Amino acid sequence: MPALPSSSRMVGRHAELATLLESFDEGSGGHPRTVVVRGEAGVGKTRLVQEFLALVATDPFEAGQPAAVTERPVVAFGQCIDLGPIGAPFGPIRRVLRDLHTAVGTDELREAAGSAAAIASLAALVPGIAPETHEHDEPAGEFAEAIEVLLERLSQHRHIVVVLEDLQWADAATMALLKTLASTLRGRRLTIVATYRSDDIDRFHPLRPVLAELDRTRSVVRVEVTPLSPDEVAEQVEQLTGRLDPRLVEALAERSGGIPFLVEELVDLGDRPLPDTLRELVLARYARLGDDAQQAVRTMAAGGMHLDHDVLAAVCALDEAALDLAVREAVHSRVILADGAGYAFRHALTREAVEAEMLPSERVRVHRRYAEHLRDHRGDSPDDASAVAEHWLAARDLTAAFDATVAALRQLRSRFSPATSAELTERLTELWDQVPDAATRAGTTLPELHLDAAQAWHDLGDPERSLRSANEGLAVCPDDPYTRAALLRQRFVETYNPEHHGRNEDLEKAVALLEGIDDPRARILLSRVLTNIALDEHGEAAAAHAHRAIALAEEAGDDAALAVALTVEA
Repeated sequence: MPALPSSSRMVGRHAELATLLESFDEGSGGHPRTVVVRGEAGVGKTRLVQEFLALVATDPFEAGQPAAVTERPVVAFGQCIDLGPIGAPFGPIRRVLRDLHTAVGTDELREAAGSAAAIASLAALVPGIAPETHEHDEPAGEFAEAIEVLLERLSQHRHIVVVLEDLQWADAATMALLKTLASTLRGRRLTIVATYRSDDIDRFHPLRPVLAELDRTRSVVRVEVTPLSPDEVAEQVEQLTGRLDPRLVEALAERSGGIPFLVEELVDLGDRPLPDTLRELVLARYARLGDDAQQAVRTMAAGGMHLDHDVLAAVCALDEAALDLAVREAVHSRVILADGAGYAFRHALTREAVEAEMLPSERVRVHRRYAEHLRDHRGDSPDDASAVAEHWLAARDLTAAFDATVAALRQLRSRFSPATSAELTERLTELWDQVPDAATRAGTTLPELHLDAAQAWHDLGDPERSLRSANEGLAVCPDDPYTRAALLRQRFVETYNPEHHGRNEDLEKAVALLEGIDDPRARILLSRVLTNIALDEHGEAAAAHAHRAIALAEEAGDDAALAVALTVEA
């Protein structure tokens, strides 16, 4: 039986669409809005966003807008993909930037970036933006800040619409950027639409605190996409089949739970028996493909929701002619869709189910091919380097995964996301005992990695993870006095109670470890420890500790430690 067409028009969702359009109008008027669209898998979030984009991408600005605003809205799309618990930093932002580059051109994008450092940062994800005379040793700026400046300047004279799909898979850097954009940009023509699967967000999911913070932001609008009513299911069935059998509709409404994706899959089954499980239902189209098409789709599933054709061709074991026929069959059966220079799954549920069909040996083999191809052809940017590490992990090559994580971390520390850096640092600590010569490969020690992670989580406002990292570091740091003292101070910082008086035992131990070490780093750390002690004391003792902290900071020439000590003394 030939594949049935998708619903030609969206069923229901009138109130949700109206909210999106209202937010778009607010953005057109210089009041940036972020719309967070939530709903369970298959409920129609993507279809709602597509309907919204179809309406706004073809309409010019309304009359009465400032004369300087002459362009149609620019739509930039980013898809978050499931690359494990860490993910590639700014993964979906790569495509957002490329869409912007395509829409406005190289010259305008460079001008909006505003500085050589910003261009150097963005060039890692936007090939071709750096000028031909660009010096390779040009220092790169901070990537998140470069994105903010770019969007702020572009949206002065254009309405920029940024869509981020499937936030439940977003990396920490993308989530932090979303929070910043939603709360800081003012007076610009910017609309952000972000979707996520509500059934994937439990109380421990990293997106949960981000959503809580967005809820407190006045410029954020929330849209809940709920299952279709029985009448709406009937309307969808009539569109799909051209007929309306009340008994069929009643059964479909009950079996699908009003989830449009499942309604469509159930209708496509026709007279065939109903699968026993949801997984079998989602795989029904895939199961009807030929062997080559199934192999191509499985290979694609290991790479994520979207995959460029050149990557699929490099990784898939089929030859060029067989791959073309296999992909054509999968597209015709609507398991996947043609999408720009590559292909995308119709729904994340399909990708997840197909990936689960891979045999263990096949999974190792395919992920190894992905890792090798990305390493050899696309490994120059931190997000690709992180993806290489994830593929090596899936391929069960822990040593290669460790080395790739070290490479990604080195790039990230110099120019990208502190949050992803912290998570990659934790990844190294987890792999440490399973990799030969880990210290040589990483260029550091295990306690120092735990200290780096603890300090990073503290800077990111996550005291619980910082404390955990400090305690784990102390458990493996018996003979390095500087690192152990730093870990003790970090533990004190995370557990300090302002109502508690008296010198903390951890600080006293840190002082004892640092005394007598002839090293500027030790003097700076001792200065910081003494300022912590001074804050918890009163009178002459506090003044004496503050005075010595100032002297140590001056001796070491560290302005930051000196500023802290002077503030405490004051």
